[in-house]
Amino acid sequence: MIKTALRQHLLKTAPEEELKRWFDPLRLEADAASKEVSVHFPHAYFAAWFLAGQKDVFEEHLSAVLGQGCVVAYHYPASGPAPRAAMHLLKNESSLNYPFGHEYTFEKFLTNKRNQFPLATAREAAKSGEARFSPLLIRGKNGSGKTHLLRAIGNELAKRHDRSTIFLGSVDDLNSHYLLAHHRDFMAAREVLRKYDFLLIDDLNALARHDYLADEILYLFNTFQESKKQMVFCVTDDDSFLSGLGPTLRSRLDFGLAVTVKHPDLDIRVKYIQAKCKQYKISLTREQMLTLAQRYKEFPNLQGMLLKFQAFISLVQKHVAEGDFSRILNHEQGASDPGPTPERVIEVVGGHFGVAVKELTGPSRQKTVAFARQLALALCRDLTGLSYPALGRIFGGKDHSTVLYAVNKINKLQLSNKDTKKLFLILKEKCRFRGV
Repeated sequence: MIKTALRQHLLKTAPEEELKRWFDPLRLEADAASKEVSVHFPHAYFAAWFLAGQKDVFEEHLSAVLGQGCVVAYHYPASGPAPRAAMHLLKNESSLNYPFGHEYTFEKFLTNKRNQFPLATAREAAKSGEARFSPLLIRGKNGSGKTHLLRAIGNELAKRHDRSTIFLGSVDDLNSHYLLAHHRDFMAAREVLRKYDFLLIDDLNALARHDYLADEILYLFNTFQESKKQMVFCVTDDDSFLSGLGPTLRSRLDFGLAVTVKHPDLDIRVKYIQAKCKQYKISLTREQMLTLAQRYKEFPNLQGMLLKFQAFISLVQKHVAEGDFSRILNHEQGASDPGPTPERVIEVVGGHFGVAVKELTGPSRQKTVAFARQLALALCRDLTGLSYPALGRIFGGKDHSTVLYAVNKINKLQLSNKDTKKLFLILKEKCRFRGV
């Protein structure tokens, strides 16, 4: 019985008393053929209260139990007065189809006035299949929420369109599609992709690692544009990367609408912490939340810290005392590793090839030195994410186009030469661990 199975699932994260209050009064009916679940409320006032506060949690767990593609319809008794809020909310059915993750919805995108325009634009892009804003280019720094908006667009489209008509993936996913799924048969890969109605591509910056895909994306762009199909691209703000793209692809991207997602400010970070604390059932004071929000500027770092607090309350004790909070926070900061630096990469590569730092960063065109330099540049780009102009300055004031050429050359060699790929991975691991 669906209600029993759903209740057992809810008990994993919700206490018994809470379920008695909002879940037990519901009457559920499921139609296996249509994959529709009917939810009946005891009265309209309960419906208004439920839809305003419990609906999202209920649908998330219902989808987890029944799988994708379900539709939930809400009903309340016809007799008696119906609150206006309930009548408004009950007009529409909800599709429980979140193929790109329950957490990626427009409602869960935390924002204030800073990001109202990107959010409104993303909603409009997902509203219809008319490709009103195509291509839509979503720009922003790492951790600003670009991927959230991209996946929210995908989830919203999936409510009205078949999942098989939506391609949502990163440039790395595209690379796997071309090189693995179709064994380098580019025409077959193209034929599969051009059949999609929606093309949503994340992390366009990864073209620096797979530069051959620029031509493929250009081909797909022209195909989708001619068919008036929706395209959305995400790119980390990096002027050197965009300027390094070929002029044709760059002009195509300029053809549509570009929006910039601004980095979450303190207010948004606090709201994020509050939402995650509620989800993870972590009790932190307002001062502790502010401390976390001030020290960690990006959502992934905040989530990582909150997961540590969740582990603490589940394994050690339910309450996070001030001393515990400080110890966990200070231990994390003390143990944090800033990661490989360009200096570390130059040291490792120079040591491997027996090339001095001055040679590696100098103008020498001797074959071994030049290859070692190109390898070091590609590793720096991969491990540090520094822009091409910044890397050029570190390597003796070289032009950004020289750096771009070196990075692209090594990435191409990795695709065609197993020895180069193996060497790249070995040196990459050595750069990460200072004890090696």
